[in-house]
Amino acid sequence: MRLVFGLVLILGLGLAGFAVYMARDFIGAQNAQLAAERAARAKIVPTVPVFVVNEQMRYG
Repeated sequence: MRLVFGLVLILGLGLAGFAVYMARDFIGAQNAQLAAERAARAKIVPTVPVFVVNEQMRYG
């Protein structure tokens, strides 16, 4: 009985370690994508909205 408990404990620790490893890689990749997006956004030239008309408008 103790052998089965030991094997289940070792298996559980192994699965938990694997889950932490996979989560760490996923979060690292997500942070890298976020940094790349922020760097690309910094290169964009700021713009302002402009209104254009096709015909002459009355004053006021």
